[in-house]
Amino acid sequence: MSSESKTVNPDCITKFRAFSSRGFETGRLKNSQEGRYYRSLHQEYPLDPGNRKSGAADSCFLDSLLKRWQYDPMIGLPHSYLSSEFPGIGGSIKEELEDFVVEEVPLYQPCGEGEHVYFRIEKRDLSTPEAIRILSHRLGRNIADFGYAGLKDRKGITTQTVSLGGITVEDVLDLELENIRILSVERHLNKLRLGHLRGNHFRIRIRGVSADADELVEPVLARIEELGLPNYFGPQRFGNRGDSHWIGRAFLLKDSRAAIRRILGHPSATEKNPAVVAARYLFLQFRWRE
Repeated sequence: MSSESKTVNPDCITKFRAFSSRGFETGRLKNSQEGRYYRSLHQEYPLDPGNRKSGAADSCFLDSLLKRWQYDPMIGLPHSYLSSEFPGIGGSIKEELEDFVVEEVPLYQPCGEGEHVYFRIEKRDLSTPEAIRILSHRLGRNIADFGYAGLKDRKGITTQTVSLGGITVEDVLDLELENIRILSVERHLNKLRLGHLRGNHFRIRIRGVSADADELVEPVLARIEELGLPNYFGPQRFGNRGDSHWIGRAFLLKDSRAAIRRILGHPSATEKNPAVVAARYLFLQFRWRE
């Protein structure tokens, strides 16, 4: 195979898994062009049928395949940059947690009384759902009982307010959590809801910029001051694996089977938890009991 043909399109992985696990002589893939493509993939990245129970060989296969995937960069909506005609300053972001700091700006302040407790938290390297799960476990409450105004990035240091009813201020102040710090606790009348925020303050550090970045950035800032900053959709709007738009498409087409396979399958090189990657891989191999 040529190096070009070895590039595996992640969008094809579901069909490839189903194809490789069922054999080459089943269904419409038998003599089709698509079938020949998956057959060539299987020859290049063979599964070891002799080690089905342990999954060790398949894990090696998965690791090899993930390393060879070439993802198209997710840039959100296909618009050009506002400053496309100016040279960039180079550099990179989010190399360290401290490089990306987000502070939620609340829509209102807690009044000091009421059945709900508002507590402001600072979390490190945790998404909002992950932080809520930790708080739910430690406080012995259902996830649905918690309120928050919006989702915050995982990769960074982020501050936001969380609410919970039926607890005391002391219950929250007594918490000692890894990667979550309680900043303040006050009572309020209502549960915090999505959208109950004015916005977010960002402090973003760019490392490794070019030596003349001070000069290069001046016309860019002037352009932003003149025209404003477009609120484009970025890659964070498309999920951890960059495929939430495909899930939405499947639901709109009422193709629940495709949506479920996309949600539970499709392992991604962007996922850090090897157990999750392995589980997705086993799901696409129809090995659900393992």
